[in-house]
Amino acid sequence: MSLFDQEEFDENKDYLTELTGPGGKFDRTKYTSEQDMYKAIAKGKVFADKTLDHKLQEFDELREDFIKANANANAATKYEELKALLEKRSETDDTTKVVPVEPALDPVQINALLDTKLAQLELKKKEETNLNAVETRLRERYGENANTVLRNKMNSLGMSADDLKFLARRSPEVAINALGLNAQPQETYQPQPTSTMRSDNFSPQVDIRDAIYYEKMRKEKPKEYFSEKVSIQRLKDMDSPDFLKRYRERST
Repeated sequence: MSLFDQEEFDENKDYLTELTGPGGKFDRTKYTSEQDMYKAIAKGKVFADKTLDHKLQEFDELREDFIKANANANAATKYEELKALLEKRSETDDTTKVVPVEPALDPVQINALLDTKLAQLELKKKEETNLNAVETRLRERYGENANTVLRNKMNSLGMSADDLKFLARRSPEVAINALGLNAQPQETYQPQPTSTMRSDNFSPQVDIRDAIYYEKMRKEKPKEYFSEKVSIQRLKDMDSPDFLKRYRERST
């Protein structure tokens, strides 16, 4: 289910228990061990992915067959119209005057309608691809906290789920920028603890939660980096004008 369908997804629901509980699709009692159960779940996921790919291929083949069938139908209609016209002339008209026959359906209009429908299908596929791209970036950046981070970010932007889905479908890069997914992670420096007082002018280093801070945390403490608390704080810190200052200085 899409991250953007916030109202349809119960974030607190234990779907694993539902799948593996009594009467579930992967009822735990049907397997000799949990490893066998998880293997069955993984196998089902792979099978579902392959089935989806197969259905998409069938859709493309059906579309091609429809185009060919429509072309043949147009040709057959033209043939029947010409045949009827010639038969009528041979039976009722001895002159050279030809009475035009209006076709029941205008082939030009049919082709235009077909082109419109195909264009709509292509646009829909492209929009779904764009939406999936934004959702993938969210999951890669925030992991299991993606739902919470997305909801908080939408609240801060004053956007509804439908607004953000529309933006992601039409302009995925704009949506990615709005969600702060192009910003570089940051790195944190912790002040060194001291047990004695210094007599000089030494001042302990203050934490700067910028791009370098979070970059270091992602490498050294990935679990903490992807936690809900840090993910929310990171979104707030990204609004700071100095968020990328040290990162840019290091790159020059």
